[in-house]
Amino acid sequence: MSKPIVRWVVAAAALLLFQSSVYAEGWWSDDWAFRKEIGFDLTPTAGDVSGDQTDVPVLIRLSVGNFAFFDDAKPDGSDLRFIASDDLTPLEFHIERYDAQYQLALIWVRVPLVTGGANTDRIHMYYGNPDAVSASNPEGVYDALQTLLIQFSEPDAVGDRTAYGNGAATNTATIIEGGLIAGAAAFDTETVLEVPSSATLAVSSESGFTLSAWLRLAEATTAEAAFVTLVDPITGNRIEVTVDGDLPSLSAIVDSVVSETTATATLTPGSWHHLSVRGDADGLDLLIDGLPTATLPVTGLDYAATLRVGATALNPLAVAGDVDQIGFSTVARTDDRIRFAARNEAAFSTLVVYGADNSNDAGAAGGESYFATTLRNVTVDGWVVIVILMVMAVISWIVMYLKGQLLTRIERQNTRFLAEYSKLVGDPLALDRDVPELDAMEEESLLSSALEDPESYHPSTLFPLYHVGSMEVKKRIAQQSPAVGAAASGFTAQTIGAIGASIDAALVRQRQKMNRLMVLLTIAISGGPFLGLLGTVIGVMITFAAIAASGDVNVNSIAPGIAAALVATVAGLVVAIPALFGYNWLGSRIKDIDANTQVFADEFINKIAEHYN
Repeated sequence: MSKPIVRWVVAAAALLLFQSSVYAEGWWSDDWAFRKEIGFDLTPTAGDVSGDQTDVPVLIRLSVGNFAFFDDAKPDGSDLRFIASDDLTPLEFHIERYDAQYQLALIWVRVPLVTGGANTDRIHMYYGNPDAVSASNPEGVYDALQTLLIQFSEPDAVGDRTAYGNGAATNTATIIEGGLIAGAAAFDTETVLEVPSSATLAVSSESGFTLSAWLRLAEATTAEAAFVTLVDPITGNRIEVTVDGDLPSLSAIVDSVVSETTATATLTPGSWHHLSVRGDADGLDLLIDGLPTATLPVTGLDYAATLRVGATALNPLAVAGDVDQIGFSTVARTDDRIRFAARNEAAFSTLVVYGADNSNDAGAAGGESYFATTLRNVTVDGWVVIVILMVMAVISWIVMYLKGQLLTRIERQNTRFLAEYSKLVGDPLALDRDVPELDAMEEESLLSSALEDPESYHPSTLFPLYHVGSMEVKKRIAQQSPAVGAAASGFTAQTIGAIGASIDAALVRQRQKMNRLMVLLTIAISGGPFLGLLGTVIGVMITFAAIAASGDVNVNSIAPGIAAALVATVAGLVVAIPALFGYNWLGSRIKDIDANTQVFADEFINKIAEHYN
């Protein structure tokens, strides 16, 4: 072995050892069999957040499009763990929804740092420990300044996810499925949701505050309708967001002085929009989808507020639509923090990037191969199609093998027979011997034909024709008068034609025998790709349905599902391509044998006519 090759081998071995050591040392706990890499893209083309975010709650949406291994985790997701990029530090998280049957999970994780404008930060999700107990902790996900968060994931619970317990005391809204994140609250023009005043729901121009919620208008309002209000139950001072048509407005009442401003952005009915009201020493700001749209220079706000969504005493007309993720913080969140929440929680977010899955025992090899990962992503319906295709493939391969064996024996026996036949001089029937009955020979299966005694003429296509012709001649000789004899009277043209017809009939049966089961190859050639395409289309449909349900629409979420769906098409081609080559090869051999058989039949009939006429 040359020195350069030796150096390459040593370098490759060193690289593998390095990778093995990295994975072995970097695995958080050997009790967990698998982990998934999750990253965050805050670049302008994805999350579009320029400032660093610390201790920020991040929504992780798992679906079949980005996580095909729900079966490897516990059915309730209680073995999930989230670990920082150092693979040492556990992160607080809580599971808002985990549905293994429909392969959908919505999980909130408190991430220590996400670098603004970059795509460099990573965490790991560990799973695959049947002995693990749930570590979901909603109160630990949010910082101490987040004093209210109402999520509508449970039909009968409208409680606060934070540690402050600021739940809704009044709620006439209907909890529905199909919200932005799990469920949502459906509001009509008279619906009310109210959270009582509390010291932790403090409106203050000095220390600041932030109120946020997601809204999906059912339709443009016919008049100015109330959406959300922060009211002082003692003085009546208030901050209110209303919607007139599709245009939001922000108003404030301080000591009976009313101030109001209208947003520069509209709300599209039927689409989710993130609305935030931020207060600080400079006044109030209204942000829509993370972007400032209106400013109200109001100061002097300082009270424990009652939070009310829907109709109020001053405005009995409420906004009709769906509401989700009502939150309140006793700090004026930055534009970047609000934009981060709007980008992350949106239905089709590209802020979270879902990376590869690795197994503990596969770490030394750098994780599973692409092919193994793709196969693990194949859905049940895809496997059904693939199994059917594999059965078709096995049948076609068996047919090609046995048919090839049969044609080889036919060619060998035809050659052997022609060698004997060419030695005949005079009577063309001199070669006829005692052989099995022709009908019995024709009923032989492919398998028995392939295993037949090689010393007999069977499965020659020539000898059956010769045998039929000789039997027809002998039968007609026996029917003639012994005194006359065939040699004296000869055969008429009609008799020769009848013998020829019998030989032609035998020739047709030989063709049928050679072409038997070839239709299975044509089915494999034409049906295999279509079945594969069916599996691919179903897989793509499921992938996009899962993406629509989870709201995750980046390349990393789409690619695994699409790659797995294409496995069915590959399986269809694996069936069709060998069958196509085999069909053409066997077909050309059958044509050659058939041509030789036809030539022999014509020559044999002519020899009978010559000898017996």
